[in-house]
Amino acid sequence: MTSSPLPRRQPGADAAAAEPHDDAPALRRLAPAALDAAGAIVRILQAASDVVLTTHVHPDGDGLGSEAALAAWLGRRGARVRILNPDPAPRQFSFLATPQAPLGVFQPADADALASADALVILDTSSPGRLGAIVDTFPSLRAVRLCVDHHAPQAEAGRSGATPLAHHALVDSAASSTAELAYRLLREAGAEITPAVATPLYVGIAFDTGSFRYSNTTSDAHLVAADLVRHGVEADALYQRMFASYTAARMRLWGRALSALALEFGGRLAWMAVDRELLGDTGAGPEELDGLVEQGRRIQGVQVSVLFREDGPRETKVSFRSHGATDVHALAGRFGGGGHRNAAGATLPLPLREAVDRVLGEAALFLEGRRSDGTGPDEPAVERRARVRPEIPT
Repeated sequence: MTSSPLPRRQPGADAAAAEPHDDAPALRRLAPAALDAAGAIVRILQAASDVVLTTHVHPDGDGLGSEAALAAWLGRRGARVRILNPDPAPRQFSFLATPQAPLGVFQPADADALASADALVILDTSSPGRLGAIVDTFPSLRAVRLCVDHHAPQAEAGRSGATPLAHHALVDSAASSTAELAYRLLREAGAEITPAVATPLYVGIAFDTGSFRYSNTTSDAHLVAADLVRHGVEADALYQRMFASYTAARMRLWGRALSALALEFGGRLAWMAVDRELLGDTGAGPEELDGLVEQGRRIQGVQVSVLFREDGPRETKVSFRSHGATDVHALAGRFGGGGHRNAAGATLPLPLREAVDRVLGEAALFLEGRRSDGTGPDEPAVERRARVRPEIPT
């Protein structure tokens, strides 16, 4: 990443009490480059007086929780803090907003207001294409751009010569969540872990680990979560808010989608498709689909679960989930997406039906270790169970 001067230090920035490091849990040591990035990010944020926080399109519990935790710390230090995201926060995470740092949505009219920012912090993505319209303001901003993410970087077509995403980036794909990395930054800064900081951090970790059930649930995730509970998190109340407060619309949507679930390739892949009409019929919003793709991989014998969501006449969001060594990050990468080994996603500029056909065709090759360009081992084709696919609108 390119270097950038530090913003001016805010007078009185150290007025808030700092918590000593000696009560922090012993976590996995970061790589030297990540340690350097973390140190630079902490120094910049400690000096900043005006900070903007943002995360990816369709924000989730990890990105929003990381924003809210950093906003609470920065606000306590006396900095002006604004959260401006590409899309509204899902209803289940609205409790993370505060009067001092509401979960805002970036509008083109906000571009001028960003001119005063010392620092812009990008959380839970290192892909410019997932930031929405705010990325168009980067060339004109004086703010130091910082990135904190736990996803493996994904190459994007057409980015050669473009403005770099960030001047300093802490990217660690071994972390359970971006919230875990935000916790590390706060500990590095000597921040006091108040309940206002601990609660959103716990939300981020719990969300991305599936309430500590997914394969990214590391010992560090448990150690950090335990420390956050020690600092005021009410884990049972958060579980109810995040995972046990479904709306009737969500249940209707899930019932309709699951009733049309299809199995392919000898039962090794399960998939569902949700169009805009189904969302309208059930009265559900896109956020009500969160967790649905997980149901497919609960089926015995399924290696890959896929959920297709129609976002527009020529835009389809695809979510992938898998078990064990089956790397859906690699599968999503074939469509310009990415994520983690067992959880990834991509957005295709195709109508729903075309997206289903393309992804399932590539998935057949993926499951036999081949690519559409013919590269890969020459193995027998996977068995595909003959069936009639669920009706998908054209």
